[in-house]
Amino acid sequence: MQRPERTANAADEVEPAAAPGAAPSAPDEPGAPARRRTPEVRLPRWGDRLEVTFERLDDKGHGVGTIARGEDGECEVRVRGALPGARCGVTVVARRRRMVDAKIVEVLAPAPAAVAPRCPHFGPCGGCSFQHLGYEAQLELKRARVATALRPC
Repeated sequence: MQRPERTANAADEVEPAAAPGAAPSAPDEPGAPARRRTPEVRLPRWGDRLEVTFERLDDKGHGVGTIARGEDGECEVRVRGALPGARCGVTVVARRRRMVDAKIVEVLAPAPAAVAPRCPHFGPCGGCSFQHLGYEAQLELKRARVATALRPC
């Protein structure tokens, strides 16, 4: 059985119907029906293209950046292979409650500590996570990870 075709953001633009017999009210009035999220506020969906500047690396070595979600706050974007300070175009591949996973489509501005990896199999192999990060920055990252792991709860 095939799923019916859905237009992009169709559910986001629909307002719930008012109660029968109720007078229509403006959305700013206290008794107004609740509106669904607009496309500017919703969590990015699978396949959405985003531009993200990465601020840090998480405990698994993924680059983490944030994007604004309107009045709802921020959404974290996690990408394998992204470095702090890099600005990349990414495509969303999975989403969670307040976070999305993405993959790099293009590097718009490389990270200050980025270097060319020594191994020709660096990207597809996956064995060396930080070859594209300078040695001093690698040491600082690993030092911080050990300090975090040994910190008392």
